[in-house]
Amino acid sequence: LRFYESHEDAVRLGTAFAEEITGEDAVVIVKDMSWSGGWKEQREAAGENGGYSSFYWNYAIYGNVVMLCEGDWPEQSLEVCSQLQEVLDGRVHS
Repeated sequence: LRFYESHEDAVRLGTAFAEEITGEDAVVIVKDMSWSGGWKEQREAAGENGGYSSFYWNYAIYGNVVMLCEGDWPEQSLEVCSQLQEVLDGRVHS
């Protein structure tokens, strides 16, 4: 979760970063990442050649929060964020 002062800031400042580290084309090489810090949490080892892939296949912006959505494919990732949104709304108790 990345928190911003407002929804507008989350969209304006957070969208490009979220798009950079999500999905099949996610940036997973540390020197190429725009966000400083957190890179260990953003990628996982994948493949026999020691490459990396992103933990996050999608993202959602909810209020002033950019949620990076974990999962094995885009739709599953959005479902994870949807469940988190329900907890934040108080519709589900964790």
